[in-house]
Amino acid sequence: MGAHCSNCLVSFLNTITLIIGMYTMFLGVRASENLDFACNRIAYEPLVAFGAVLSLMSLFGLFGTCCRATFCMWLYLLILFLVIVMIAFGTAFGTAVMRKAPDLHGTTYYLKDFSTWMQDNVVGAAEWPRIHTCLAESNFCANVLEYPFEETSVVERGCCLPPSSCGYEPPDPKTNNTHWRIPKTGLASTAGDCRIWNEKDLCFDCECCKAGILANIKHTWIGLSVIYLWALAILTIVFCLGCHAFRTNRRRYYHLQHNGQL
Repeated sequence: MGAHCSNCLVSFLNTITLIIGMYTMFLGVRASENLDFACNRIAYEPLVAFGAVLSLMSLFGLFGTCCRATFCMWLYLLILFLVIVMIAFGTAFGTAVMRKAPDLHGTTYYLKDFSTWMQDNVVGAAEWPRIHTCLAESNFCANVLEYPFEETSVVERGCCLPPSSCGYEPPDPKTNNTHWRIPKTGLASTAGDCRIWNEKDLCFDCECCKAGILANIKHTWIGLSVIYLWALAILTIVFCLGCHAFRTNRRRYYHLQHNGQL
């Protein structure tokens, strides 16, 4: 493959990765505005960081191939190699910590259904106070209590509504009742999260709230892992072509220098 063809192909692929990087940053910013994700930085910060690095790397590649700048091309290949290693490691690590499939108990997930790493590092003692404050200050549960029969997310069910195992009676729109009530026969269970939930403080300290956030991240990861695998395959091809273009340009430079044309 000639130097011109190699440079054109690498430039084209870098244009594609630049667009993908910018779109990935856009998805990360949009996720940060979604209340289901906004309070948990691990759900969107990796997307923004990945998109930013991919965009910056693509700009280096475009400049290096279009202007045949050897230093920029060398720096581009170095960054690209590190990005490939990071994606491969991150995808393998993410798959490992999320490999445990959670079971849905009624409409509720249990915290024990998730890996220990996710429990300790995503919703652990160091992170949960910030997430709790974010959920409370953002009015996350507005209208969810009064209209529980409308479609709700797994995070809303876990953090706003009483666990289904408790046996609370939901609001009845026919009688204009907007409060969750304890049945005359009593609750089906008063243990664990059933003891914590109330209409004032909701279930922000419940295990089912933490489990709902983890379930939301896990469901999102399934889609992201496919994107990361595609990105890994494309970037590996770009890296191979970039190395070929770099060697071709360097040989051409030495040839012109040897013939006194530089």
